[in-house]
Amino acid sequence: MKVAVLIYRLGEHGDVEASLQFVDPFSQHVLKIIRVPISPNLGVFPQQDCLLVSYTQYPEESSSLDWLDVYSLSDWSLRARLPMDCRAHFNVCPSWCTFLPCKDNGLIYVYKTHSLGDHLAEDFISGLDLAAMKFTSWNFKIPECMAGWSACSGPAHAQMLFVADGLEVGELPNHDFEQKIGFWLGPDGGMGSTVSLGPRPRAHSDLGHARAILVAPRRPLSVVVCSDGVIHLIDPVEFCYLEKQKVKFAQGHAMPIFAAQIEPRGRFLYIGTATNGARHQGLIQRVVVHDLERGRWEDEWVLTNPLSHMALSKDGKHLLGAGFESKKLWVLDAQTGNAKAAMQLDGSPMYIIPAD
Repeated sequence: MKVAVLIYRLGEHGDVEASLQFVDPFSQHVLKIIRVPISPNLGVFPQQDCLLVSYTQYPEESSSLDWLDVYSLSDWSLRARLPMDCRAHFNVCPSWCTFLPCKDNGLIYVYKTHSLGDHLAEDFISGLDLAAMKFTSWNFKIPECMAGWSACSGPAHAQMLFVADGLEVGELPNHDFEQKIGFWLGPDGGMGSTVSLGPRPRAHSDLGHARAILVAPRRPLSVVVCSDGVIHLIDPVEFCYLEKQKVKFAQGHAMPIFAAQIEPRGRFLYIGTATNGARHQGLIQRVVVHDLERGRWEDEWVLTNPLSHMALSKDGKHLLGAGFESKKLWVLDAQTGNAKAAMQLDGSPMYIIPAD
């Protein structure tokens, strides 16, 4: 098993250093270490033999500069360093991947956002041509504020979570905020259908916000998970709403942003939960397993060490966890929650990408 882990550690002079480490937790081997800037966006694509790292530089003599580095996974060489007109920014580390593979050709879709001022931004999708090693000439403007996306089954190239937080108009509207999932048909097809998920709470601190968007490629099925455990099931082929289910959380627990995974068959949903204080730090204290086919609670794992991020292996057999305090990469059996491996890391793991 190969896993890419974003790790932060204190350097010799007390400054924070970041690296992307490719490891095999079962053999306890570090395969490769690549130094990266703080708060990068990361994408690992084994089929395309590429690693993508986007970041921002802040030179003293000029304004900030955005870059995209393209590495080859086969020999770890830096293939290109491309300037970007803008990119998506996260506060500390990635929350969701801003890169998606195109299902029709050798493109990688790149999500980016251009800030125009306080509470005003524009979101775009561009294409990275890996053969020519340059960006495509088109920039698709996303019509609403996007809070996450993922690959999609069916005819759409991507599915997007729209949460209507007022960024696209520069102020909070007076009417209720509608949450919905939109389907993007590619650069030539534009936006397709949208499916309403109902209103969201008006206050950001209230529970009930849609905070994760997932796809089960073998079913097919799209799932949106809200912070209070409400989940919406969507048909990504017919673009229609299927049903709403409610996941049972422990008393006082809720889901941190994007702390949810779905196994490839689309039956079991894994949701990380935490108490209010830990959740606002982005930590996961428990994992709830929910059976989507039967619409019921299946299991719950109480973690001895909180996780800063979790990801499901491509085959759905293992849940990978970034141990924030333990500084370990945990590999849990996806059926039982038992630890299959725990690899000590040189620093605090923040973000995990299965790299097989």
